[in-house]
Amino acid sequence: MRILIVVPGFGNPVVKNTELLTRNLELIRRTCDNPEIDVKIYCFVDEQVDIIPPEGVSSIEVFYERGVIGEFLYRHITPDVVEPYDYVIISMDDMELMPDFDLSSFINEKRVDWEILSPCLTNDSEYTHEHMLKAENRGLHFHGGLELFFYIMTKEGYLHYFDVFIDEKVNWLWSVDVIFGQKGIKSYINFDYEMRHHHKGASRCKDAVVECLYNMDKHLVPKCIIHVAEQEEPSWREMNHVFN
Repeated sequence: MRILIVVPGFGNPVVKNTELLTRNLELIRRTCDNPEIDVKIYCFVDEQVDIIPPEGVSSIEVFYERGVIGEFLYRHITPDVVEPYDYVIISMDDMELMPDFDLSSFINEKRVDWEILSPCLTNDSEYTHEHMLKAENRGLHFHGGLELFFYIMTKEGYLHYFDVFIDEKVNWLWSVDVIFGQKGIKSYINFDYEMRHHHKGASRCKDAVVECLYNMDKHLVPKCIIHVAEQEEPSWREMNHVFN
């Protein structure tokens, strides 16, 4: 089984995030039969990322660039790059898989025909989305909007995603759900498995700046955005000229 793992946003604290990624790679490798794993990391800080590939990880490639997450995917994780792989995993740098995560069981989920599959968030995660938090009801649940923490995609699922979003020239921004369901992508949360997010983000910040996906589902976005933060996110007006 060939797996491409993409970390499309690697930043500070570099040492802690390196430890998290290394543990995740070891867990993924240990719970999958004879995997061939390649890793591509998009690093937006100047500090050197030094990760020793665990056993079963063939290569780790780090790109030191500036820009939006989506732009990195469009430049470097193109369909021709993905073609040799069976699965694509997209993971943020400050995300931790729980010790009972089992990749083989996770990807062999047969209850539905899925393209994108995500674990749920632990209830003590710093960055929370209510629909993704660990619930009493277990099993698999469709959800058309998943925050970028940890996705497993079939190769076909990634190619579908890429076709949909590259055609619309969408740039991913943080703190916004990607509306997979409305784009016809089959995305599910598996509440049998958990992940922990360590960064305190907008969902627990009273002064969060509202961000929107550029050029995507504009009918869902109010024309007037009220900012309650002391400073606006610089990308807001640059990427959303049509809004007041």
